[in-house]
Amino acid sequence: MLEQSRLRPAIAGLALAAMAVLVYGPALHSTGFVWDDYSLFAGNWLSAPGSLTRIWFRPWELRGEEHYWPVTYTLFYLQNLVWGSANPVGWHLVNVLFHAANTVLAWQLLKRLRIPGAWLAAALFAVHPVHVDSVAWIIELKDVLSAFFCLVAAMLYLHYSDFGRRLACGGALAAFALALMSKSVAVTLPAALVILEWWRNPKLTRRHWLIVAPFVVLAVIFVAFDLTMVGRAANPVPVISWPERAYVAGMAVFHYAKTIVWPVNLCPVELRWFDLPSTGVMPFVPVALLAALLAVLAKRIRRGKGPLALALLYIALLSPTLGIIPFSYMRYSYVANRFQYLACLVPLAGIPGMLAQFNQRPGQTFRKLVMVMAAVVICVLGYMTWNYSRIYRDNETWATYTLEHNPAAAPACEILAATFAARGEFEKSAAHAATAVTIDPDNTSARYMWALGLFKTNKHREAIEQLNTALAQNPKHLNSLILRAGIQASKGDRSAAEADYQTVLKLDATNSRALSGLKDLQTSPTHTNP
Repeated sequence: MLEQSRLRPAIAGLALAAMAVLVYGPALHSTGFVWDDYSLFAGNWLSAPGSLTRIWFRPWELRGEEHYWPVTYTLFYLQNLVWGSANPVGWHLVNVLFHAANTVLAWQLLKRLRIPGAWLAAALFAVHPVHVDSVAWIIELKDVLSAFFCLVAAMLYLHYSDFGRRLACGGALAAFALALMSKSVAVTLPAALVILEWWRNPKLTRRHWLIVAPFVVLAVIFVAFDLTMVGRAANPVPVISWPERAYVAGMAVFHYAKTIVWPVNLCPVELRWFDLPSTGVMPFVPVALLAALLAVLAKRIRRGKGPLALALLYIALLSPTLGIIPFSYMRYSYVANRFQYLACLVPLAGIPGMLAQFNQRPGQTFRKLVMVMAAVVICVLGYMTWNYSRIYRDNETWATYTLEHNPAAAPACEILAATFAARGEFEKSAAHAATAVTIDPDNTSARYMWALGLFKTNKHREAIEQLNTALAQNPKHLNSLILRAGIQASKGDRSAAEADYQTVLKLDATNSRALSGLKDLQTSPTHTNP
């Protein structure tokens, strides 16, 4: 009997892990990378001498990086050593295995908190489609990695809170630090721990606040440094007023809650399905509705703190990505389903609790019906995840799907522009790039792709106009400088071409294309191959 009692949890855990892996089968048959996955290989920065030193001690030297996430990039560095840029399957496998580990950890955490139906909640977490963009997208390793360390930190924290073992406290703080250095959204963990303590205890005591205090201090220090990194990167961020931020935040919470209940037509780059009202009372309506919902739950607190605690936890874990502090991704959309990877566990944990209340009714038939319904829901969600994860097969599949669901997704237009350019279909490339620029006029790389398509279709004057605009936006855009130099050389304007090539070499002294272009200028009066 003892061996059987030990075997059951192991089988249950393996079943959860197996589900989490199986539903991502299409991602594990990937043949390519997607969108900013390619930033991992740009300039060979992961394999350059001193990469780890820059990752940990000089992160501002990393190309385009605006956060301090050295744990994530160290794992990328190690994967690059093992898989390289030719094996996307290995990269996907790491993400999927972390998701499987998170599923088992979520089950154990919910069991520790004595949540009814903890295994069912974890199973829903394993197969839910809102996780696809975090698990199947290689660059989003930061989501699953940060969640992994957050779950470990929460487990160790509860152990210390209940039993007072200092080693557990030290481990929890270390895991929290690793979570912060994987992705900074982990900064909300101290607030989540406070809410959990409030829910578990009649009232918060001085001891509870003292236990959480080191986590708060660590979070403040990290946020200060991370904001410094964001300032150094100076990536474009949309300018929106405080009333507009309140509106975005409230609408985002409702959007995320809806996708948990009805995960249909999910998209990696979601539509901006609402305009931003900046005047009147409209910007505050979503927040007012949230406040009213919390007030109703607070009035029912005598029946139990659970519903209010779930709502507060969900909002707290979502808060860094709600747009209160604007961030660069908001240029494309105000929401992204991957932003709720860990937060999604909270409402999912409440679903089995509600089922448990129904399951208390007498009669085996009703209980069996509830179990069958739960199994059907898991199967349906698993199929949806399997089907959605197919889009991470390669760049073109991802971009085509994204544009079908969101015609205003500038990154997808840019990807298709590059895809058609690689095939030599420059008219189609120019058309997609022009669409990307129309959607996002500040997108320098899309404007470059448009200029390339124009040049290849013998529209040199229009190409130069787009390149001039691109370089006015970003004077250090190397591709635009090189293309403009090539066009100028082909028209016989040697001095202008040489000036652009020299500018490139000042920015990148070993740039082979600029060196080759200068050599051609010296040996030939006309140069026609930029």
